[in-house]
Amino acid sequence: RYVNWLHNSAKGLLDTESGVYNLNGAVWNHSLGSGQQQWGFSRSSDASFWLPTINEWYKAAYFDPNKNGSGGYWLYPNGSNSAIGSTATSPNSTYPVGGYASSPFGTFDQAGNVFEIVEDSFWGSTPFRALGGSWNRDATYSESGYSSWNAGGDGSNEVGFRIATVPEPTHLTSVALAGLALILN
Repeated sequence: RYVNWLHNSAKGLLDTESGVYNLNGAVWNHSLGSGQQQWGFSRSSDASFWLPTINEWYKAAYFDPNKNGSGGYWLYPNGSNSAIGSTATSPNSTYPVGGYASSPFGTFDQAGNVFEIVEDSFWGSTPFRALGGSWNRDATYSESGYSSWNAGGDGSNEVGFRIATVPEPTHLTSVALAGLALILN
């Protein structure tokens, strides 16, 4: 609903039930138990904000297009196989927002503080999928090979979300593209 609100507010709308995701009043069904929820909604093709899929989240956190000259994945989302500078290395510790090194794609804080649910969590009959570790866990929970299956819906001080968007082109990029257009004409 928050992502719908962000998407719609840019258009002057206040609707939270449709926009990026058509929710139609969807609520978490606690009576079905873990592994039984059936959300089944998908992202609109004109989404301006969304929850990243597991693949989008994972690539933004761990992939480095320049690793070893041909691209590859790191163990931690700081462009390294070392947790140092990526996440708190012991449980019960937090770090200031933006305080850790960024991923090779420039994203911050994808390790530690809170596990982040991904869009894929809302399909089928699996519990929420969350990645990145949390303030209450050691660094192994933020490694690229780990994801948490969280029952979700009940609220937790270890689970949050990340919102994805495509950034507006910078002024310099716009000027360069305009210059290129003039040269081609």
